[in-house]
Amino acid sequence: MLGCHPNTVRSRVKAGMYRAEKFHTENGPTWMIERGSLINNAPTSARQQAVSGVPVAHQVAIQELAKAIVREAGLHQPSGPGEAWIEGEKLEHETAKTQTVITTTLLGASGAAWFIQDPKHVWLLGLALVLGITSLGFALNHMNAIATDLRRQPDRTWSAWRRFLLRDGATLLSAALFTVATFCLSVYLIFNI
Repeated sequence: MLGCHPNTVRSRVKAGMYRAEKFHTENGPTWMIERGSLINNAPTSARQQAVSGVPVAHQVAIQELAKAIVREAGLHQPSGPGEAWIEGEKLEHETAKTQTVITTTLLGASGAAWFIQDPKHVWLLGLALVLGITSLGFALNHMNAIATDLRRQPDRTWSAWRRFLLRDGATLLSAALFTVATFCLSVYLIFNI
């Protein structure tokens, strides 16, 4: 008759919204609610209780917590254009971070190559170091540009050229320099080992 769950009716009885009495019958305790009380006091926005017995307000808090956990675990699919944009920025930032770590490893290998005795073609090693350091600089610049973009997300005022120079161009240059530096280091090691 009310179009709500029995637990909601029980909560309303406890809150005193309906006139009711509890009788013990052969089927167990039974609440008898006065019909006029139901019709006259039927709230449209009263606090409801779900099937689980958890108040609706608590369910909302639990759902928000669950959404946060799912988002943190990486299982969340973006629900809107702004959220999708932020997820894309996070992925791009992770890519730049990975590129930075790989470039740093290349620099470590180049540093270790300085200890080769009687080296030939040392200029290749020097070139690999310079290119590696430059590549690292561009990768760090790219990470900084992404962080700046994330802070400015609501207005997104980057011009196309500025975005290319600070982000996309930095990524391309960093990758190209890394590739050439790796090639130079590889050739140097082939000549010396």
